[in-house]
Amino acid sequence: MMKFKYLFDNRDLVTMLLENWNYDKDNTKLLERYRISANAVYPFTINGQLHFLRFAPLTEKSESDLLAELDFIDYLGNCGYSAANIVETKRQSRYINANTPWGDYLAVVFKGVQGKQMESLPYSDDLYFGYGKSLGQLHKLSQNYKPLKSSRSDWKQRLQWTKDTLLEYSAPNESMDEVDILIDYLNNVETDVSNYGLIHYDFELDNVFFNEADKKYNIIDFDDSVYHWFAMDIEQAIDSFVGEIPPEFCEKAKDSFLSGYQSEMVLSINIRKLLPVFRRYANVYGYARCLRAMHETWDNEPEWMLELRNHIKFLMEERKSKFGSKIQL
Repeated sequence: MMKFKYLFDNRDLVTMLLENWNYDKDNTKLLERYRISANAVYPFTINGQLHFLRFAPLTEKSESDLLAELDFIDYLGNCGYSAANIVETKRQSRYINANTPWGDYLAVVFKGVQGKQMESLPYSDDLYFGYGKSLGQLHKLSQNYKPLKSSRSDWKQRLQWTKDTLLEYSAPNESMDEVDILIDYLNNVETDVSNYGLIHYDFELDNVFFNEADKKYNIIDFDDSVYHWFAMDIEQAIDSFVGEIPPEFCEKAKDSFLSGYQSEMVLSINIRKLLPVFRRYANVYGYARCLRAMHETWDNEPEWMLELRNHIKFLMEERKSKFGSKIQL
């Protein structure tokens, strides 16, 4: 999540950024359906077709990370994997680094993918088997991926950022202990091409679209991609659907998802045992991001911001309660 001061709808900024693309100026109603979290995302149309403008200030995102993300998306697309297509600007650039009255912003446009978000679809064994299979296909392609220029960060760099952020914002000692515990433990976990590579990190229900017409799973939002154990993606995916589907289907959903994944990739018992460790990784990394995002406060904040603060504080307290314990598998 970005800092709270960037969560406001700034339609003048959106218009300035959109002017770099040939968008439908007479059809801007879709902009009302914007979403702002880790990025600002605004839907709009080009020649009547759905597209998404995604942007964030340079204080939140780095240009090298964006280049590495787009390079990975290009690679996947060239391999026939269904990821969102990047749309060039009027000047045939894949993104812009824009100087605006509100600071410097990185902006990119993606073409809308076909299908419905997984979170809106009723559970079926076949649907979740395909969901897992799609993740397995992604990891299989990642095994052979070699970045052309920029490279994404790895799990250890992310944990170092986490620790630095926790220190900067005076987080409780147990949160920093949690980072040290994870670094010490993961340093001793085997990595090879079969279990480690560039992952999506947010392969969750809202980032996966299923198109009934061609039975394809279309994937969006590679913004958090990182070099990690492939099982990190598995843990994030499972965590995203547990609690979202009826309880009586949860175990079946896990089995179907993992069966689909293992139709493409081998998942060793030793790596599968690490899923609780990867949940702890996601929790402390997310905790640091939230701490940074909501650190600043202002007088007379709007109601939606106060509600968001309370919701995030609740989640942070829940995560913090489990920090600092010894890893026992």
